[in-house]
Amino acid sequence: MLNEHKSIIQPIHTNTPIKFSYRFLQALFAIEEEFEARQTFRSPSGRVRLMHHLTKADLQLAMTLQVGIQTVGISTYINRHIIYIKLKELFETPVNKDQFYASYHKFVLHKLILETKEKYTGTLSISLPSYLEPGGQLGRFILLPSLVTRKAFTSLSIAAQKLYIYGCGQQGDERCKLLQLNFSKLGQLIHREDNSHIRKVLEQLGSMVIDGQALFSIARVERNLFGEPKAVFQVNAALMPRHINGMHYRSIFPAKKSYRRLIAQIKGYLVAIGCDSILDWQNGQGLLQLAALLKDKSQSVLRYVMARIKESFDIDGEHPEKAIDRIRLEMRDKGAAALLAITKETGIIRFVKDSKREDFVLKLNGFMKPGFRKLCRRALLTLEQQHALPGAFNTLDYKLSTLAAEELELNVDLHTFRTMALAKRIDPTAFKDMIMEAGYRMREGASSDSLMQWMAWELDKLPTWKLIPDPPQDFCLATYLKTMQA
Repeated sequence: MLNEHKSIIQPIHTNTPIKFSYRFLQALFAIEEEFEARQTFRSPSGRVRLMHHLTKADLQLAMTLQVGIQTVGISTYINRHIIYIKLKELFETPVNKDQFYASYHKFVLHKLILETKEKYTGTLSISLPSYLEPGGQLGRFILLPSLVTRKAFTSLSIAAQKLYIYGCGQQGDERCKLLQLNFSKLGQLIHREDNSHIRKVLEQLGSMVIDGQALFSIARVERNLFGEPKAVFQVNAALMPRHINGMHYRSIFPAKKSYRRLIAQIKGYLVAIGCDSILDWQNGQGLLQLAALLKDKSQSVLRYVMARIKESFDIDGEHPEKAIDRIRLEMRDKGAAALLAITKETGIIRFVKDSKREDFVLKLNGFMKPGFRKLCRRALLTLEQQHALPGAFNTLDYKLSTLAAEELELNVDLHTFRTMALAKRIDPTAFKDMIMEAGYRMREGASSDSLMQWMAWELDKLPTWKLIPDPPQDFCLATYLKTMQA
């Protein structure tokens, strides 16, 4: 017997564990299937390295990816430097930059990492093909205690680190499970041929103490039925975390620095317009996609996009995917995006039906930004004269048909207020909202005189109505603007 420690089942580990995809762990260890071939590759620094040998840098990179990747196994708008920064934050003694880049390149060669460029923005995205199950769902995962990021653990030999992580994977939630592995098999895992070397690795894990507990609570050598040595070991349950439902185990890779200020601005806009459900859509993917689309765009384009998202939510309900797809279609052309923002600012975009918006965007290619704003303003004056309806025709447009309004009508001369609203060209919707508020105040006990005084003050604050576009069925704004331009 090499070492046996009494295991305290109640975990003493308090830091955030690393939630590790078991399928990815298998793919990681599969790197060494051709260990003996000693095939090499050239790292970005030019150094020759072994293709099928796992290193400490490989383990650190693998764990960093598990912490920073999205739940779908993808991370967008990223670069390798961001991943290395996360690695340095995670580990007490991180590998150096050259070792990291060599491991990253190795992962790409082994297809543990796939790099792609976003079609429209050109930004880098990475995915981990072995992270999810073939059907696209998250399969089995293991929780590695955060002690694996500490100096005490990373100072162990690569063989000892691999065996400990292997043990965590095999033991899983069976905290009292006893693991057994013939030396012949264990030697292949940690790449040690001599039995004394294998015994030394096992002994190292049985004697290494962290937070007052040995890494392996049981670590001994026995004989199998054929008289050959086998390792009998158990990962110390006192150091192993338990899965907690609702706990966030990830710390997602941040977007590139150039996006951070923009992201904060987009967040503020989305909250202000009541479309903040986009922030939580697909673990923040919607926010990052908007940031990529709006990078290097003007403030007017940003305001246009926010207005379009609000319109999309008003029309289709809270469907972030539909809203972002609509924005992506309209932002394909950088020049068209700037022109679209001008049509929004001038108000002429209201003469384009939502169903014809994409066609309008395509036809904007023939216009130049200089002079476009003046053209839109000039065209808008003519359109409002020829193809627009007033926001209200008579006092009936201001009448609210509810029981509360009828009750209010018995106590307050609402007809006079409707007449005043029509004369002042008050927006009917805003006026009706005021009437609803007045009805609420009456039910709360307000007198008729106080209600009339309050309504008189409120009436002066209400917005005026805008003309309602009413162009012909076959009207095309782009064609109309070209006619005005000629």
